[in-house]
Amino acid sequence: MTKNLLLFAFCLILSTSFGQKFSYSFEGQLNEQQEEMLKKQISILPDVLSYKVKYKPDSYRGELLIQVKEFEGQTENRSDFTPAMIKELFLENGLTPLEFNISK
Repeated sequence: MTKNLLLFAFCLILSTSFGQKFSYSFEGQLNEQQEEMLKKQISILPDVLSYKVKYKPDSYRGELLIQVKEFEGQTENRSDFTPAMIKELFLENGLTPLEFNISK
């Protein structure tokens, strides 16, 4: 039992430690249906490991936290993900992209 628990914890840590993390802030009105659509669109982007949308309806501002696979080595193995994809999704959903940051 404890072996399985340790293995699960190790896999969880391992899966979240190998990825590039980004945050991208935005502003605009985002209702529940639009937020669900945005999440669906983000989930099908290439190499996305995880994401979280934070939104404050009172200030009409939000932030997307996203983690994508990080590839090392030759360029033909690089991720197809680009921040421009997120910007395009924001614009398609009537949101204004603000600040893009790369987390360490």
